[in-house]
Amino acid sequence: MSIVTPKQETHITEAVPYAWDGRLKMLYDNRMHPQAFLYEGKVYIVWRGDQGMPHIRSYDLETRTFSDPVMTLSGLEDKVELNRYYRDHHFSPVIWMDADHYFHVLTGCHGNKAGQYTGGHRVRSKKPGDITQWEWVDAKINFTVNNPQVYRIHDNQTLVYLRNGGHLSEWTYRISADEGETWTGPNRAVVNLDGDPQDGYIPDHAGSYHAIRTSQDGKTLHIGFIWAQQDYVKPDTPPINPQYGKIDRFHRYNLYYVKVDLPTGTVTNFEGEEITTPIRKSIADGKCQVWDTEGRIAPMSPSTYLDENDTPYFLIAVSDETPYQSTFYFIKNVTGEWEKTPITKTPHPFNNGHLERNPDGTFNAYMIVGEGESISYVSKQDMGRYGWGDRIEWCISDVNGENWTLKQDLTPESGYKWQNITFVSDGKGNTIPNLLLFYGWKEIEGPGTAYLWDNRK
Repeated sequence: MSIVTPKQETHITEAVPYAWDGRLKMLYDNRMHPQAFLYEGKVYIVWRGDQGMPHIRSYDLETRTFSDPVMTLSGLEDKVELNRYYRDHHFSPVIWMDADHYFHVLTGCHGNKAGQYTGGHRVRSKKPGDITQWEWVDAKINFTVNNPQVYRIHDNQTLVYLRNGGHLSEWTYRISADEGETWTGPNRAVVNLDGDPQDGYIPDHAGSYHAIRTSQDGKTLHIGFIWAQQDYVKPDTPPINPQYGKIDRFHRYNLYYVKVDLPTGTVTNFEGEEITTPIRKSIADGKCQVWDTEGRIAPMSPSTYLDENDTPYFLIAVSDETPYQSTFYFIKNVTGEWEKTPITKTPHPFNNGHLERNPDGTFNAYMIVGEGESISYVSKQDMGRYGWGDRIEWCISDVNGENWTLKQDLTPESGYKWQNITFVSDGKGNTIPNLLLFYGWKEIEGPGTAYLWDNRK
């Protein structure tokens, strides 16, 4: 069970650039998706482009060609704060399709202003299956929407999983049965780590970051999340990390898992025990914990794969000798114990990856690796923030996920700083194999270039 090295079977593969105008978080990480959607032989891709505005274009799987790009808020600029799109990287778009085949693009999701709606901006295609013209949608999903993740679920409904407020806020979901006109949700949030009573280990100033998957029948919501301690408990006083002492950012640790039976709203842990909601810190630590990283940084929500029995497997980066030098781990449950297998090194724990499984039972892990960022950030406007690496690698395991080898180097060009591997969704509980997106940049001030990797035969 050794970590793979870059000396094993490797060659450069071809990925095609499709956008050259990206800003920071041109494609978002596992906390916000989908950003690519498959419908009738075409992949519809959204990204944060010129001036941070939401753009879209399609990719024809048969001809392997792209349509012209479209800015989805074109003609609607008077309805949004344009300067916020440029400076706020949380404004990346997500896309989905309703039961009547209209596309929806949600963007501008960040904020927690008292008394002011911060639920983002949603547009809908004017015609089914068409991305050339868009109209404004007034119907609100939730008063506050952060980090939206969208799936079609059972009975032709649409689910949006979201953070209901700022950094320390609760996480919940909203469901629409009428193509996004009205939305309902559970009476209690799923997770609120600093909720009352504040008990357990460091329960105050505790937030979380989440990534979801849904079962193929759309009836089960699977949630992987990490604990995010407030970076500054008091002004200019960061908390002490037990591994590294004082660090300015990235006080994010541990891995947790729960699932929700959507028809009933019942929440259970991996063992099937029903969990009281909202899940606060003591409950998460005692009943939902997959990995106590003991102060090692684990800032990214995991990439999750669900097998035919709805059993989850995780891919996540966790820090090692320094807060930045890290390792990607594959995590599975074996007879009640969570096994963590190291795969390969990565220069920053914010580097995310994507986990898939092959028909023969072996696993694929696609990861940002190599040389990269070794500091937390440089400035609020540059691209070199929140992690990057100079290579993209595809590693493959044996059927047990215990031994990993380097299958292919996916890096399309040298000299780039790469970030955020993103999957293509079918809109329901599946991701599309052999199709991935990622982006990179050469200069710190950007702009970024986004690529589509198409490995279909």
